[in-house]
Amino acid sequence: QLCTKILENSRSLQDQMRAYDTQIYSLSYRNEMNEAVRLGLDVLGKLGEPVPRRVGTFINIRELITTRRMLKRLTWEDVLRLRPLRKWKKAAALQTINLVFAAVLRCQPQYALFLTAKGLKITLRDGLSPLSALLFGFFAMILLNPVGAIDEGIRCEEIGYRIFERFQAYDLRSRILMIRYAYAKPWTDSMDKCLPPLLTGASSGLLTGDVEFAFINSYAYSIDALLSGFVPLKIHLENMTNLKKQYAALGQETVMFYLHSAVQLARNLLGMARDVRVLSGEDFDAQDSLKTCLVTNNAAGREFILLSQLFLAIF
Repeated sequence: QLCTKILENSRSLQDQMRAYDTQIYSLSYRNEMNEAVRLGLDVLGKLGEPVPRRVGTFINIRELITTRRMLKRLTWEDVLRLRPLRKWKKAAALQTINLVFAAVLRCQPQYALFLTAKGLKITLRDGLSPLSALLFGFFAMILLNPVGAIDEGIRCEEIGYRIFERFQAYDLRSRILMIRYAYAKPWTDSMDKCLPPLLTGASSGLLTGDVEFAFINSYAYSIDALLSGFVPLKIHLENMTNLKKQYAALGQETVMFYLHSAVQLARNLLGMARDVRVLSGEDFDAQDSLKTCLVTNNAAGREFILLSQLFLAIF
């Protein structure tokens, strides 16, 4: 309601941007992903950065080819020499892409490459900002998977990390650590070196209020710790239980929905369930939660629960 009042009474688009940012983040956090994406695309249009309503294979292939060519000969030294970004509309567009990206990945991934390419073009044409670090990171994620251009993706992520260090953009730390240690570093480093920074990313997100990416770090840690076997199950359960308490203290019910599944999976694997073959306990029942996901159209929640059930069946 407060955001609506601000939008109704603001005299300019620049005055409205903080309210739009809050609305996009709030919608994404509350799992209203499609609404978050719709609003984000509308805001980009208002900022002079229109996005086609339909982004198909042809457009994505074109953007992938042109963006890779654009970055092919760039080093991190070249990028750090770019002039600072001064235009407020371009800076606002980068912020909008940053805020909407997680929702795009989870419900409308066809926009992910197009938005990332748009943000990188703004950076190279209009100047460098702390948010440029995320754009290079997002493009690195796409190059690593699904494109499979590993060396190129690792180089792109390194450029993003150098930008992050240059600006000391600690408010973005949770997002940067997720990209670096959930996507890039596992290709070059042992997983036992990647797991602690993911916990750091979760804590950092909680401290800065970036709860959405705090959870994504927690989620990545949970999956990678189980798959790698580097973390003993008892310690893994302790870590996930501690994270669960931190989110509960903040009243983060949406995040708790996911963490219940991770904690219950660890309890089952340790034999701490009435039936270790069924993902169910005092705080969580997989079948009931799947029904809730179907009713609320929560694809990410459904994926996480099914993945947890798969892990339980395998182990």
